[in-house]
Amino acid sequence: MTHFPHLTARDLHGVPRSLPDDLPSDPTLVILAFRIYHQADVDTWTAACPDLPTVEVPVVDSSEKWMERYIEQGMRAGISDTADRARTWTAYTRLDQLSLGASPVDPSEILAVLSRPNGAVLWSSTGPARRAAIAEVRALLDAAR
Repeated sequence: MTHFPHLTARDLHGVPRSLPDDLPSDPTLVILAFRIYHQADVDTWTAACPDLPTVEVPVVDSSEKWMERYIEQGMRAGISDTADRARTWTAYTRLDQLSLGASPVDPSEILAVLSRPNGAVLWSSTGPARRAAIAEVRALLDAAR
């Protein structure tokens, strides 16, 4: 079975988070984004699945950690809803070493992952939400409950 990588993060309220340990539900849809322009693809998932337990994770290369204060202030300025801030967890890591199981993560696309807090990955897909992918996620969530 594929396992979610361990990532240290902080939500936009400043609360430290650990992925996947601190995921709010079993399972949770985790959406990893690597570029600012990925937000449109992330939004397809949150719009299509507003009722699903979801965490958005902007993943920033650790070489940019020195700018974290500015990066996170910018995100907070663009996200006024407190619930959205609580489910947005920023992680800093080496993008060239990030993998999902044995597969390296491609930072040119978002990665949607259905993960348990123990790290077990039930499902993953790249790119924006598609009808078939949404149906798969909902079926897996129903089976897990």
